[in-house]
Amino acid sequence: MSESSEKKIICSLISHKLGCSPFDYTLKLKLTSECEYSSKLRCCTFQRNIHDNSYESDRLLAVGDFSGNLTVWDIDRLGLPLFQSGQQKHGGAINAIDSYQHSVATGGKDGKAILWDVRAMKMQHSFDYQPSSSTTAAAADVAQKKECAAWSIYTDDLYLFVGYESGDLSCFDLRTSKLLTTYHSSDTIKTSVSSIAINSQRDYNNIILGGSESKPLSFVKFNNNNNSNNNSIVEQSSNSDSQQPTLKSKLAWCTRYSPFSKSMFAVTTSEGSLSLYNGRDTLIDSIKLSEYPVLSVDFNGSKEGLMATVSLNRKLNILFTPFK
Repeated sequence: MSESSEKKIICSLISHKLGCSPFDYTLKLKLTSECEYSSKLRCCTFQRNIHDNSYESDRLLAVGDFSGNLTVWDIDRLGLPLFQSGQQKHGGAINAIDSYQHSVATGGKDGKAILWDVRAMKMQHSFDYQPSSSTTAAAADVAQKKECAAWSIYTDDLYLFVGYESGDLSCFDLRTSKLLTTYHSSDTIKTSVSSIAINSQRDYNNIILGGSESKPLSFVKFNNNNNSNNNSIVEQSSNSDSQQPTLKSKLAWCTRYSPFSKSMFAVTTSEGSLSLYNGRDTLIDSIKLSEYPVLSVDFNGSKEGLMATVSLNRKLNILFTPFK
């Protein structure tokens, strides 16, 4: 969700159970500009600069397509892209994208994770998939057949986390461009890592992974030892099953922390629902938004409680939560 649009807010407040008349206030979305593109678009992100809160800081839109290209536009001037990956592209669709300051990270069907410097208009580094030593033979075989496809990605100025089709989660050091560790747990995530969530305080001890099958949500922590090579990603232990969030779905499509809290996070599912949690053991609220999977959720960085979701039936929902 772009943070610069502060003039228009869509809201719907209904309280029939209290016997009050519902209040509904809606402003129609207006198309301001559009352009045609040669390939189908797969994913996108606003390239935000955390050190620059000006209007122009989030006007750059980075887009990955099904042909493996990365394109960056200024959304006020869509006629000519600012950057295109050209020959240095993925060997298949770009499944995941994230940005931090002047860098954009992409994860592709070819199993590669690529870090791009948009300011210098070039590829910084390409990271190949490397199975963990604990990856089962069956999972490694699946990864090989599916080209070790990357399905989720997270980046900041220190680390790059990549989630794969095989259920592996790899962490790369951006200062040395080397793999630090790879985590795999067949009991936790039997198929792909669909999403990676780390809070705005960059607390690597509370990483949320979205997956499928027996446990759609998994909580892991990254142990970084700067003075040794003993880096690891381990699953967080829970004292009881009650501390594990229960989802009425076999797939968590997207997980996202609120930028105003280090413990509040949202989860969207293949059943069309959105759930809000405060920590791993407290469900704040849940709402059914669609009969189709809700693919993504994002919080507004300047308006606390404001969020947006997109579902597979091309429906955009603007929501507001009073919980803090």
